[in-house]
Formats: sequence, structure tokens, C-alpha cells
Amino acid sequence: MNYYKISLKPGSAAAFVFLIGFFYFQPPAFGRATEGKTAAESKDVAEGRKNIELVWQKNLQQGLTLAAVEYKPVLVLFTSADCSWCRRLKAETLEDPDVKILLQHYILIEVDVEKDEGTARLYQVRGVPTLLTLSSDGRVQGGASGFVSATDLKRIIRG
Repeated sequence: MNYYKISLKPGSAAAFVFLIGFFYFQPPAFGRATEGKTAAESKDVAEGRKNIELVWQKNLQQGLTLAAVEYKPVLVLFTSADCSWCRRLKAETLEDPDVKILLQHYILIEVDVEKDEGTARLYQVRGVPTLLTLSSDGRVQGGASGFVSATDLKRIIRG
């Protein structure tokens, strides 16, 4: 067997690519993660769909700062406490397993328009629920107003 000596300097692009590839392409630990589970549950675990917990920021500025540090896009949900469509969007659309997989790559911010009227005014929100995708510097990239199904939200997120 031939072995190749690879010289990687710390901080170099090659070292970064190597580490990403090393950790990304590791095979799953067969048997342990799926032991005692049904075929559907095993598939969910293998695809990373089980137990994805989305973290929602409550402050736009803190969320944008976090997005800039982590180099992630932003999804902002404008909502209010008495909005039935907002509750339905949270319960149905945002709990969809495929949507959760996509959203874990975003910084998520929830803005209550009754408590933070300035942010709603800044982004010209006229009704709730409103979803906006932003760049990490706060520029609007896209979005939708009103209830959005999981299929529509996936289309918005993918561009």
C-alpha cells in the first residue's frame, strides 16, 4: 500500500478543506444510532431529521451580528401574539422536517410587531405573518407575506 505524505500548514486553505472533507465524509456509525428503531425512524436519524431544534433570536441587531460572525443568511418572521395565521405557520410550516433541515443553516429571528414597531416599520411590514430572507448585513433578499406552506417556504429558501 502506498502512503502519501501530505504537508498542511495550520491556517492554510488546504488544511481547512482537508478538515472539512475529513469530518464531512465520515461514514455513519451503523448499528448504534439505529438500534431498536423502526425503518422509518432509522431513516429519519440517518437523514438528520429527528430532533432538530431551531433557535429563534428575539433581537434583530443581535441576530444580524451573529449572522455576520457565522457567515449565515437570516430568516426573519414578523408575527404578533393574537395572529392565528402566525400560530398555524409556526405549528405546520416551521415544524415540517424538511423545512427544519433547511432552516438550520439560517440565523432565525422572530420579531413581534407589537413590541418592536421600529423594526417592522424599517422593513415596511404591512401585515403578519411576514417572512423575509436577509443577508447578514440586513439587506432584503426575498420573502413572503401571509401564511406560507412548507412547499412554498422551501422554494423561498432555495431562491
